[in-house]
Amino acid sequence: MFAYHPLRWHLLLIMCFFLSSCGGGGGGSNPVTSSSGNTVYDETVLDDLDYTQGTPSTSSLSDTASSLLVNDTSKSILRDNTAASLPITIAHSLYNAGFEYPIATRDTNASQAWQDGWTGLAQIIGFLDEFDEGDAVGLVNSDDNTNDSHGEKVSFIANSVAPEAELIWYNVVGQTDTNQSQAAIIEDRFNLTEDDSIELENSGALIINNSWNTLRKDITSDSTWENEIAILQNLLANQNHSYSDEMLFVYSAGNLIPGEPCPSKKLEECDVTAATILENRNMGIDDNRVRMWVGSVDSNNVIASYSIEAGEMANDFLTAHDDLLSSGDGEGTSYAAPRVSGAAALLNQKFPNLKGNDIKDVLLQTADDLGATGVDDIYGYGLLNINNAKSPVGTLSP
Repeated sequence: MFAYHPLRWHLLLIMCFFLSSCGGGGGGSNPVTSSSGNTVYDETVLDDLDYTQGTPSTSSLSDTASSLLVNDTSKSILRDNTAASLPITIAHSLYNAGFEYPIATRDTNASQAWQDGWTGLAQIIGFLDEFDEGDAVGLVNSDDNTNDSHGEKVSFIANSVAPEAELIWYNVVGQTDTNQSQAAIIEDRFNLTEDDSIELENSGALIINNSWNTLRKDITSDSTWENEIAILQNLLANQNHSYSDEMLFVYSAGNLIPGEPCPSKKLEECDVTAATILENRNMGIDDNRVRMWVGSVDSNNVIASYSIEAGEMANDFLTAHDDLLSSGDGEGTSYAAPRVSGAAALLNQKFPNLKGNDIKDVLLQTADDLGATGVDDIYGYGLLNINNAKSPVGTLSP
């Protein structure tokens, strides 16, 4: 079922399923190893968390799969790059012949979590993105043959990981007037995202996916990098809302191509929000929310050529794959972030007593190490590993 928001519209996708109770918990140490077999992270940060288990879904694996947008012709439409309208089931069959699940399900191994009942049931993921009114996944507009909006594709990815989660969409990027100064764009977008983030919090969303950026490459002649940071610092300083400590804000790292005006591919040198948060931290100023960023890796688990890298934000950085329907078709960190948001929904379902920072720690500490051993300035903690994350300490059941 979809609902329409009369101001900054959102769509509400509600999945209803039967529940059963399950208890559990655990302790002990289960060192996480890298893909090369080396223990690289300080897993002791996970030992004292409250792993009381929540309520798993009682849906069968086939019923869970029926909640995937690729399997629901009545709700879903995806358009190909020729602007021809394709029902998402047909697009899935066309690009994934021989595969039961979407590519984001497969490259995250999310279906293994579903087998144990961890499907995102009763969790809410909020999306701040660009959506086209009347042209969203689930609403077929026969007069509109344009491609699906960015936010629709992002939401599709999260659904491929957490199919029984509820999705709430807010059109933020599409409502920013780009015919004004960059400083004004930053302020407008900040105000929109803050207002909508608070509404999402009030709606019960614990995960907010932000697959958008204000990058250095976007800065125009009427502003400077330092001025952008100062503007956002001032906006944050005057923001008087403290978000629930149960919330987690997931951001895409952003994409660059050679020749764009960024001194390096490091996050804090390319993304205004990350640069501002880092500078505030260095000044001893606390953030009012838990944040993490997600970069992209290719099919060989090598950082994508276009992906912004962790830099000095390595302790807040994870990577994931970024394909949409088939290998190589995503090519953007926008599609990596919702994989992590979906994974966070699975963890929130399994471990309802964990706070936002706990969920972040579990995702980071259980990642597969990539690149240089340990946390590094390219991959951060490495590659998302849902199977590790759902059993972060030794005696926990799957």
